Amino acid sequence: MIILNAAEQTELDAILASYQGSHAPEMRSVTERMVVILGFSINDADRIAKEASKDARAILKLAGNAKLSVGATSKKGILTIKEACSGKGSATPSLEIVHAIQWMAEAGKHGVAYGHTTWRLTERLEHYVKHGCLPEENE
Repeated sequence: MIILNAAEQTELDAILASYQGSHAPEMRSVTERMVVILGFSINDADRIAKEASKDARAILKLAGNAKLSVGATSKKGILTIKEACSGKGSATPSLEIVHAIQWMAEAGKHGVAYGHTTWRLTERLEHYVKHGCLPEENE
């Protein structure tokens, strides 16, 4: 588990606050975990979170199965809208990392102290984090 200094925490907090949209809560969570648990640089974590959100939106856009539920309007003119959607698409490195982080968080709910566990990416994903692309097959 990585402990950030005050300047790093301020930088991370600013990035987390900048996330907007429907994926913002998950982006904040995985960005923070990439930095604190996996030791990613703040810039790499930010880039990967944004790529994962983009990849997820692309998959869900093609799914075409969104269900929309609109609640009754209150006396103040406020209503609740709920949306649910699922889709299948090709695994991308950014979504693989998000899936792994979600798995780590789930492990913590079941008695595995993920803060004391040394997590390591495969060489393939390490290359992706460092270079922003997957290694060539013949490397």
